[in-house]
Amino acid sequence: MEGFTNIVPSVLFLCSGVMAVVLLQRALCTSPLAIGYAVWTGIGLLGAALLGMIFFDEPANTLRLVFLLTLTLTLALVGLRYVAPPE
Repeated sequence: MEGFTNIVPSVLFLCSGVMAVVLLQRALCTSPLAIGYAVWTGIGLLGAALLGMIFFDEPANTLRLVFLLTLTLTLALVGLRYVAPPE
């Protein structure tokens, strides 16, 4: 591993991290904290797992994919915003 010695991946990492936090902040303007953070975390976990399988040859067996699919169900929390909108 080269860490942050390559400039392009380092800049991409930093930009995506800042963008993620800014988008979380904007989402929390209209959603409760618990729901916004749960969805943000679920999307991050799913993205990290998929990128690991694609770029770092991590295993993609059936059981792992099933559990990753259950993570996408956390997007159902977005629906909670419409069921119980913030006051």
